[in-house]
Amino acid sequence: MLSCLIHFGQGSAKALSYEDFDLEEGCINIIENYPLHIFTVKRGNLYQDLLQDVEIDNIAGIPYLNAKGLIELKKESIKPKDQIDVQVLQSLIESNTMQPDQFDTGRIKKIVGKTLVEHPLKRAFKLHLMLE
Repeated sequence: MLSCLIHFGQGSAKALSYEDFDLEEGCINIIENYPLHIFTVKRGNLYQDLLQDVEIDNIAGIPYLNAKGLIELKKESIKPKDQIDVQVLQSLIESNTMQPDQFDTGRIKKIVGKTLVEHPLKRAFKLHLMLE
């Protein structure tokens, strides 16, 4: 992960070391052209705990968290955006518009407009950077 971060943005992550990534809730913020939030633990889950809900992007081959996994991570959040994400994903699953193991941004955009859960590749990059 650290070798990938060296090439991210202007390379400000070069100063990071393995010791900077405690196995505690919270995140490391890297501010470049856009902020990158790296979580080592998310809602008590490590990367390997989430693998059962990981899908692989067909085009880029990047792993990302499916709808079921996103709902699980966000359902206890106090952030309004997370609660909207949970409601949208649950309603899509309940209406059989999508399956729990799917995440189709094109379909979601058509249904809910611009209030959208993060783009799967951006989210995938975040998930991919979680420490194993």
